[in-house]
Amino acid sequence: MVYKYLPKPKSKVCRPKGGNYRVGKDSYTRDRYYAWLKHKSFRQSKNQEYNLTWEDWDAVWTHELWSQRGRGLDNVQMYRIDPEAPWQNDNIEILSRKVRGCKVKYDQ
Repeated sequence: MVYKYLPKPKSKVCRPKGGNYRVGKDSYTRDRYYAWLKHKSFRQSKNQEYNLTWEDWDAVWTHELWSQRGRGLDNVQMYRIDPEAPWQNDNIEILSRKVRGCKVKYDQ
């Protein structure tokens, strides 16, 4: 299985120096960890406060939700409840794009 969030190696060595990964050698866990790093980096580049740790991210994205993520209408994504508040445990929810669209449209 090919994981889309793993970085493409620039050389033939596909492990960090010393062979010690922060989250272990399991490629599924590393895929999720790399997705968290990308999410964190992107949000910080947009000057949004980001207080989600890897442990928070791992607890929120269960295996069932992770397999349903995506950009389709029925796929799930992580959103902030209050767009002005930082990314943190009590301000995030995982919803499908369809449900989120209805919620935003009619709650304002």
